[in-house]
Amino acid sequence: MFPKSQQFEIEVGWGKIAGQIFGKIGTTEKPNYPILCLHGFLDNSNSFRPLASYITKNSNYYMICIDLPGMGLSSSISDGIPYSTRFFVMALRRVILHFNLEKFIFLTHSFGCSIALAYSACYPEQVLGLGLIDFAMKECNIELRDNLSECWREGIEVYLKAEKNMKDKNKNGSLKSDLTYEHALKRLLESNKFIDETAAIILLERGLEYVDGSLSYSRDIRLVTGISMREYHLEFHGVYDCLFKNLSSPVMLMYATPPPYGQKLFDQIMKIMDEIKNNSKSEVELIPVEGTHHFHMLKPQQTSEIILNFLNGKFETNNNFLESASDLD
Repeated sequence: MFPKSQQFEIEVGWGKIAGQIFGKIGTTEKPNYPILCLHGFLDNSNSFRPLASYITKNSNYYMICIDLPGMGLSSSISDGIPYSTRFFVMALRRVILHFNLEKFIFLTHSFGCSIALAYSACYPEQVLGLGLIDFAMKECNIELRDNLSECWREGIEVYLKAEKNMKDKNKNGSLKSDLTYEHALKRLLESNKFIDETAAIILLERGLEYVDGSLSYSRDIRLVTGISMREYHLEFHGVYDCLFKNLSSPVMLMYATPPPYGQKLFDQIMKIMDEIKNNSKSEVELIPVEGTHHFHMLKPQQTSEIILNFLNGKFETNNNFLESASDLD
């Protein structure tokens, strides 16, 4: 039985950032400890629901789980504006300011790990720790920095082409969806080999919506175009060695074995972890977990035990971790 959550929506210039809170926040005099959760690519905040059953049970922690822009129940950004690493970091900053969080710990999965790492490099004084769950990013050849103009051109042309195709389909009505829940469930299980039917049902709760009486996917299709482009990943890979010098909080990476995306991508992630370990003030802990890329949904009890062990003592030694809990009351 999964715990109930408190839903929230934060008004932003392009619409809303949605999410949910698991666990009790506590009082201003005795607040509980905030864990900020960022999901993987095209997932949503429900991916942390299985973990919430264990992390928030009989503990002093609560989980603020965000639907990243363009995913889950959060609004897509305005037409004509591409997604970027800096945009996601800025959106995350809006959430943190909304809840007046002064200190917190990140718990992130896959794509969300890169956003948390980038934020932590910009605001290291706020982050008491980073719990990373099977960090994954599209493979990127760092030598592409020597051909930055080529990457920019490719990204611009592909994005504009995708945008035009969407507008054309909208004009002739072909974007109108005949999607059924059964087809969406079948398609998700076929495209994501890392989850079972229970996990798929959990994700579809926030992954589908009704628009004008028709069922459709809630994620922004432009994400698939923009974040699949090597230009997007070059933005991260091209600067991570500079960014991560500012990291200072402990980092724990739980990684799936065998590597779900292959050895080459795994080696790339390990290279990033080595960069953090060798060129920042952060301590890095690597923990293998036998399972798929979504082991946190399929093995929530085992995963939560690792997470709770990592959390132990992180907040207690930082008494001024929360500026105010009034916005959550």
